Amino acid sequence: MTTGTRVAALALGILLLAAAALSCTSFYIYAGDEAVVGKSFDWSVCDGLVVVNKRGIAKEALVDDPNPARWVSTYGSVTFNQYGRELPLGGINEAGLVVEVLWLKQAEYPAPDERPALGCLQWVQYMLDTCATVEEVLAAREEVRVADDGTGRLHYFVADAAGGCAVVEFVEGKAVISAGDDMPVRALANSTYDDSLSFLSMYEQKEGTPEDIAGDGSLERFSRAAIAATNFDPAFLDSATTADYAAGVLDDVASPAESQWRIVYDVNDRLVYYRTRENMETRWLEADAFDYSPATPVTIFDMNAPGGGDVTEKFVDYTYEANRALIDAAFAGTEFLKEVPEEVREAMARYPETTGAPEE
Repeated sequence: MTTGTRVAALALGILLLAAAALSCTSFYIYAGDEAVVGKSFDWSVCDGLVVVNKRGIAKEALVDDPNPARWVSTYGSVTFNQYGRELPLGGINEAGLVVEVLWLKQAEYPAPDERPALGCLQWVQYMLDTCATVEEVLAAREEVRVADDGTGRLHYFVADAAGGCAVVEFVEGKAVISAGDDMPVRALANSTYDDSLSFLSMYEQKEGTPEDIAGDGSLERFSRAAIAATNFDPAFLDSATTADYAAGVLDDVASPAESQWRIVYDVNDRLVYYRTRENMETRWLEADAFDYSPATPVTIFDMNAPGGGDVTEKFVDYTYEANRALIDAAFAGTEFLKEVPEEVREAMARYPETTGAPEE
């Protein structure tokens, strides 16, 4: 890795360290043929690109570590990016795996060891590139390490098309996994899963209702989302869809002052619905309609582009200029990043050029 890309990794760390106000919520509804993931992204910046990532691409992690992870993507994916291509905040791959990030101020990543390292956002891309199921993610996370080099404090919400769901957290330097019998409700906000579950249990013991759990705090948002996901019944939908129901839950848990994106993944049909603060019209894309072959260019779509409806055919070829513009907008919208040096932004914008066909 060049000196420039190492500097870029450090810049991303500076960017995410101060994100203590990030207040997101995710949940998974799985009932028979229904498999839907919801994500509310609450932050100070709305800019973003939807990126179609290709299979068969060799990559080296953008991380300030002497042993960066290296891999070749097995699956194509659609991701939502704010800090540049290859550093997504979430997405879905062609196998139906969804990975989302949420802020967790208690997160402490593992100490350096023999495992190759990834940054906290590129962990998402790595899993989407290489895994098809939650089970595979849980196995793969043992093979790589999230570098504790000043990057953001995050935990991860993972779901697949077969009903698999898990939370991956790092507490006191150790991985904490909630899945299967250890994950009775499928939701996550900005507290540890155990703390969130304890809070929800308190209300259940008091025979509380979702209406009793008011407020925008992490524990309250988790509880309302968990109850809504757990109590979902297709018989109640009438003429609505499960995606509509999920969108309503996201509206309930979003922070009115900070909610930037509302994303709903229809996992079985590979449909993704979203809206943004700057464009409140619902748009959707068909993830299965994209060409994930490495022989074709990576494509992108501006999340805030005007209009609504199906945007699948509106993607355009990726350019360095679009990536640089996104990075500049994200930095400009974050008060403490406005003075980040030009060379750092340039290194981050050029990073995708380090990826490509595997060596023979």
